[in-house]
Amino acid sequence: PATLDARRWGYIDTSGVFKIEPVFQRAFTFNSGRALVYIDTRKDLKPTAKDADMMLQSAMRARDHVQLNESRAVCQSIISLAPDSEAAIRAQRFLKTSLPDHDISEEVHALYMNGMMKAQMRDFAAAEKLYDKSLSQDPKFFLAHGAKAYLNLEQKKYEEAEKTLKEGFKINPDYARGLWRLSLVYKAQGKTDLAKETLAKAKALDPEDPFFTDD
Repeated sequence: PATLDARRWGYIDTSGVFKIEPVFQRAFTFNSGRALVYIDTRKDLKPTAKDADMMLQSAMRARDHVQLNESRAVCQSIISLAPDSEAAIRAQRFLKTSLPDHDISEEVHALYMNGMMKAQMRDFAAAEKLYDKSLSQDPKFFLAHGAKAYLNLEQKKYEEAEKTLKEGFKINPDYARGLWRLSLVYKAQGKTDLAKETLAKAKALDPEDPFFTDD
């Protein structure tokens, strides 16, 4: 996906040439020859129930690209389009275990993204300040607790990581990746049985998450 003006999206090839003109409101990556796009509501083209599985894959990729509001919107569309389908059940589970229950403001999202950038640069102090600021503006943004716990893990501050994650569970007790991170804390502390039990809970909540391995 590519855009020239941050308003309309299309698709370019590896040389940078547009093969599909930028006419969409949003555009996600291709999967098995298909891609999810957002169009003007006044147009006739609309997704149907048969598109639900592909849409769910797009929602999961959007979450992993930190497009949280977009991911949530796609899940809600799946549930509306095909409420009795397996895809809708999976979308409901994904909403419950992986995404905030509300739209994240642009400012909070920017703080979170900047925190991730600082974390990648291993500037953990700056990253934590950004995550804390995002939480001060949106106390229900439990993903920031998970991100802070990652910082603690990287610095071997295991007790702080556990405390941070448990604060996140107060907001969303079904935060699956939070449980996965907690299992890593227990593993690092040598609490093998507790680590396995916690990882099993994460897998039960979201059996499709590729992060949840025994490695």
